[in-house]
Amino acid sequence: MITLQEGYEIGKFKVQYFIKEGLYNGTYRVADEAGKPFFMKFYDLTKVPEKLIVNGEVEEILNIRQISHENIISHVADGEVAIDGQKYKYLVTNYFLGNLLSEEISGGRTFPEDVARNIIMGVASGLVYLNSTLSLNHNDLTPRNIILDEIEKAHPDVFNTLLQVLDDGRITDSQGRT
Repeated sequence: MITLQEGYEIGKFKVQYFIKEGLYNGTYRVADEAGKPFFMKFYDLTKVPEKLIVNGEVEEILNIRQISHENIISHVADGEVAIDGQKYKYLVTNYFLGNLLSEEISGGRTFPEDVARNIIMGVASGLVYLNSTLSLNHNDLTPRNIILDEIEKAHPDVFNTLLQVLDDGRITDSQGRT
């Protein structure tokens, strides 16, 4: 996999730094002309499995183009670039600043009741959107991103909200809105 150097330009984006390498893509923090940070996935088409290519497009890029929800990563740009005669696809999305929730929890951090409720509602809202609006199933529901350890210690409001999500698959407010 090619590694893009700091300052390398792709369209209106400039590489700030390399984040990590996957089996068929590399991830980078990039910035636009104004210096606003974004996240870029850079796909090596010679390594992307055939089952993940749909009509010459990387399936993940096709899916991200459809997403428009505040609690889910959103599409900014995508395209194709040739470097040394080899074609690569790229995807630019909004950049998530800070640590992942799973990193905060595994580090022993606890959240105030209102923050915990907002996290649960945000995750539930995003998952409902993916499933009902786009008919996409989120296959990444693992202990890494949903932790129910010691749930009995949760604030009663948070616990009841979680039970409602698990039982009904949706959240209803005090006025009956879902």
